[in-house]
This record gives sequence, C-alpha cells and structure tokens, in this order.
Amino acid sequence: MNPDLAGAITYSVRLREILDEEFELLSNNQIDAFENLQLIKGELLALLSAVVQHAADCKPKAADLAPDWQIFCDQMQMCREAHLRNEILIRSRLDAILGTLRILQNSADMDSACQIYDRMGRISDRFGGKHYADA
Repeated sequence: MNPDLAGAITYSVRLREILDEEFELLSNNQIDAFENLQLIKGELLALLSAVVQHAADCKPKAADLAPDWQIFCDQMQMCREAHLRNEILIRSRLDAILGTLRILQNSADMDSACQIYDRMGRISDRFGGKHYADA
C-alpha cells in the first residue's frame, strides 16, 4: 500500500466522521460546536488536497494504486454524500429562518398601515403625528 494513499484513506475516514458529527450538531441546533468543527474539517481537506496533489505529481504505477485508490474514492464519495446531506439541512433551516423573517417584516408593515381608534372612536395618534383638527 502506498503510504501517501494510506494517509489519504485515514484522512477521508476522519472527514466522514466529522461530517456525521456536523449533522448531529446541526440537528440539535448546536451551532457553536458546529462552527468549531469547521477548523478541523478545513485542516483535513487541506491534508487531503496535499496528498492527492503529491500522488498526482509522483505518478505511481496504476497497478500499485488500483485497490487502495478505489477504497479512497469510495470514502470520498461517502464524504460527498454526507456533505450534501448537511447542506440540505442547512438550507432548509435557512429557508425556515428567512420565511419567519418575512412574516415578521410583513406583520410590522401591516401594523404601521393599520389605523387604531381611541376610546372616543377617533383615529389614535400613536405615532406622534398631528391631528386633523390641528392642521
């Protein structure tokens, strides 16, 4: 087994574990812990990029890499699927937050457009504007 590729497989397994942990944290709304994982994930991705770049530069024999390369590719495919799963969860949460903000903004606009009457049946001057009689 190529030592660089063995390291890459180890890194890809750890990346998959991190992606699974991210999903659990996102599911439980533990955003601070999720953000802390981003540094570790970034370092793993940098290591994986360096290993793959080194393997491409060395151009080892295809026969030496075939089974290990397939294991690495399978691991990276699982990482890709886990990343997409996390992305879907993040996007759905973001859509829910944006929807809530739109509702709140629309209700604030509706409140300002509504006219409120006081006890005497006249339009209330709740925004400090001038009364019609004063104009």
